[in-house]
Amino acid sequence: MVLFIINYKRHTHHNTDILNYKYLRTSDIKSIYINENPSVMCQYADPRLDCTMVIQIFGCTVFIETKPEEEISVEGAKGVRKTWLEGYSPVKEFYSPDYSATPQLPDHRRTLYWNPSVTPDENGIAKIQFYNNSSCTDFHVNLETVTPQGNIGIYRDK
Repeated sequence: MVLFIINYKRHTHHNTDILNYKYLRTSDIKSIYINENPSVMCQYADPRLDCTMVIQIFGCTVFIETKPEEEISVEGAKGVRKTWLEGYSPVKEFYSPDYSATPQLPDHRRTLYWNPSVTPDENGIAKIQFYNNSSCTDFHVNLETVTPQGNIGIYRDK
């Protein structure tokens, strides 16, 4: 039997170990290395197994090193973003600092202002205020709205 090790992480015989290489694409692999040294097998095998058992079970260790995350390609066209869903996340308040009241820290927010509850006055005008981030010199305004009658409005500045 072969002991597969992905990115030099010790094998634990959990389902997550199997998933690490079950869905591995060949385009994601940087290198493959085969080692028959018993001490290396013992070092990377499940810690619940003693070294004698490891040597009896495994004939060699196959190390698979994947490319760094930023080099792994995305299936699809140019501009497709990689997204990992972590499962359920509790609702968080949108971070919008008030630098008039707190000292300005390095700020690299991508979205400067987001508010799903902006309500215009009787003339249909709403005023918002937000602080820019540390690196933005030119920003884009995207507005989306739904009226009480269900009409949809969209504004994109560029």
